[in-house]
Amino acid sequence: MREARTVQIYDLSKTQLYLDGDQTTVRIVDEEGLLSRMSVPLLKDGMALDSIMLSRIQPTGFSESEVLLIETFAAQAVIAIENVRQFREMQERLEREKALAEILDVISRSRDDEAPVFDIILKSAARLCGAPVAGLVLLNELGDTLMVKGVWGDVDSRLELPSNGFAVDSDVFPARAFRAAETLHC
Repeated sequence: MREARTVQIYDLSKTQLYLDGDQTTVRIVDEEGLLSRMSVPLLKDGMALDSIMLSRIQPTGFSESEVLLIETFAAQAVIAIENVRQFREMQERLEREKALAEILDVISRSRDDEAPVFDIILKSAARLCGAPVAGLVLLNELGDTLMVKGVWGDVDSRLELPSNGFAVDSDVFPARAFRAAETLHC
């Protein structure tokens, strides 16, 4: 992979790694009985992403036609990997668009009640991020307390959410993020 090219070893028992007693190489030769090995990189834009590795018991290596066949398989694997990546990106975009449409729908139906809007926002955020719990806190009118306005998911019963909120100057995570005015990860 480092060299971004196909590499063959015809007899592992004659390599310096084996002669130096490298545990992995010794195990491959002595316990598994594998002597020849070929590694074919999966190349994208000249960079190796992964590799296909084949091993044989005989110290004969692989023929030119076998090498070409595996290099073709490697090229096809790169195409498949890229197709899967693009498909997943498209699915994620569709999920985000669906969540946004759901939120807009709830907003249009909830002109005088913000709770359903908060619920769908939390549910969508948690689903899209793979989070089992989501919460929303808002600053009170006095500007000194963050009030819990919504919680979605598997909230542990031991988690005590104060009905009077969190002081803005407290050390709780939402207060720290609020004071920093930025996204925080813990």
